[in-house]
Amino acid sequence: MRVLALAGVLAIAAAACSSNKPSSPSSSGTGGVKSGGVVKVGVEQWPQCVNPIVTGCASASWTQWAVYNQIFPKAMAFDPATNAFAAGDLLTEAPTLQNGGVKSTSGGGMQITFKINPAAKWNDGTPITSKDFAYTAKAMVDTKGSYYAAGSGYDLITNVDTTDPQTAVVTYKQIYADWPDDFGGLTEVLNSNAEGGNTDLSKVEQTSVPYSGGPWILQSWSKTQEVLVPNTHYWVADKVPHLSQVVMVPREDQTTEINSVLSGDTDVASPQPSNVSIVKQIASNPSIMAFTAEAAGGDYA
Repeated sequence: MRVLALAGVLAIAAAACSSNKPSSPSSSGTGGVKSGGVVKVGVEQWPQCVNPIVTGCASASWTQWAVYNQIFPKAMAFDPATNAFAAGDLLTEAPTLQNGGVKSTSGGGMQITFKINPAAKWNDGTPITSKDFAYTAKAMVDTKGSYYAAGSGYDLITNVDTTDPQTAVVTYKQIYADWPDDFGGLTEVLNSNAEGGNTDLSKVEQTSVPYSGGPWILQSWSKTQEVLVPNTHYWVADKVPHLSQVVMVPREDQTTEINSVLSGDTDVASPQPSNVSIVKQIASNPSIMAFTAEAAGGDYA
């Protein structure tokens, strides 16, 4: 069964992780889920690079979907079921006014307290700590050509208290309503040890990211192919992928993208919403599963 998902990396990921028939499964896991196999995904907008901060990389939607959302930990995550932010796997709870996680400060500022899940760790087994939050905040503004240098909230952060390794207390100099998109949402938490503490990441991580705090590890990336492999150190056991690999390849012309699924060259593709009619036309093909995946608020994932 091949998959043609309308505009959906989250849909693609769900299909890939739960596939009943991955290519060449090697063993059976718990609950009758087969482990092993490779899913090949046709990507219609290929990123220029994978650096998580510089504008040319971080501003591209497909870099988020194909790379960042798969390998980086996020404090807050958008929940389509409630159309709101919720605590991601990295946190034990979402900061709120009620639990004291969101407070105003003297002078018109605000303070957000992130309680880090003590089980959270990078793929080398080292814990994810408040030091990583402090490093991320600085790197987002120190990196030359940063997409987040201004207007993202990181430029409003005056301090990240790291006294407790499992608690990051972030102080903003003014009220910033979109704080859930910092360290999560549209951005991520970076590994403070990955680049020797250097907070200008403009010259590194162009074609690789040497760590992971998500369910997948970026094994390799080039202008022609991306390979993701499972992060077996991911602390949420039921989110550790069963597949051996997900391989992504550029299929940037939509006709080529769709034909690659029809021909069996790729297992999954994700045409833009304008191709609803095309998806419906080929849905009668018994070897193709075609569906739409529209998230709350009109966004396509």
